[in-house]
Amino acid sequence: PATQAQNGLPASMVYYAHTLTPGSGGSVTLATNARTTTPAAPAWAAAVYYRDTTCNGVYDAGTDTVIGGALTASAGTPICILAAVAIPAGAAVGTTDALTIRATFTFTNSVGPVVRTYDVTDTTTAVSPDLSTSTKTWVDQSGGDANPGDTIRYTITLIETGGAAATNVSMTDNIPANVTGFSVVNAGGGADSSTGAGTGVNGTGYLSITNITVPPTGSVTVVFDVTVAGGTPAGTLIDNCATITNPGGTGAAPCASTIVV
Repeated sequence: PATQAQNGLPASMVYYAHTLTPGSGGSVTLATNARTTTPAAPAWAAAVYYRDTTCNGVYDAGTDTVIGGALTASAGTPICILAAVAIPAGAAVGTTDALTIRATFTFTNSVGPVVRTYDVTDTTTAVSPDLSTSTKTWVDQSGGDANPGDTIRYTITLIETGGAAATNVSMTDNIPANVTGFSVVNAGGGADSSTGAGTGVNGTGYLSITNITVPPTGSVTVVFDVTVAGGTPAGTLIDNCATITNPGGTGAAPCASTIVV
């Protein structure tokens, strides 16, 4: 590919897969031809180039080896490489690093010798997972107005907009007053859940979800049901908010619109 770009967290490593397909026998060397990082500080470590021995485009520890010199090329036989870029721990969110890799090809038995160069640029951006646009909604499963005895379904949608996976996310929700029958419908797709890990401020239950992973620019939903308590006076207002904790970036505290009984 002539152009590649990836996002990554500070203190993480990203890999760029490239394939050289020689049209002739010869040898090829790889080197960094140019590099521009904005802002310049902190400095990024030199890129490391690996021979992708399986050509699977993924770094395989113990199998893929650092390229230390010229590689022998045969006509029509692909040479797969990986460029490894380490994002510094102190890189500010939004920092970009444009790495231009140069492949220098020398033709076998050529007089001179005959040399050609080929460049490709990989751009890495330091990002942070952002869940600040997460939402919370509700729907009355019976339709119409929220009456005593109706089941209210709350849906909390964790939305990632920073371009990086949000991992080890946790969420809590104090179940509001004037509801009963708290039950979890969906705990976030593989997340660990506990429906009775504590007591809410109103003594009616406490939602506690841990180990949630939200994919880059993706979303995860947590759904639970409650029942409007019998005898709740008409005009009673029910408010409910969740607290989303994102250890790697920005969390959220989405609130549902007010329910009027």
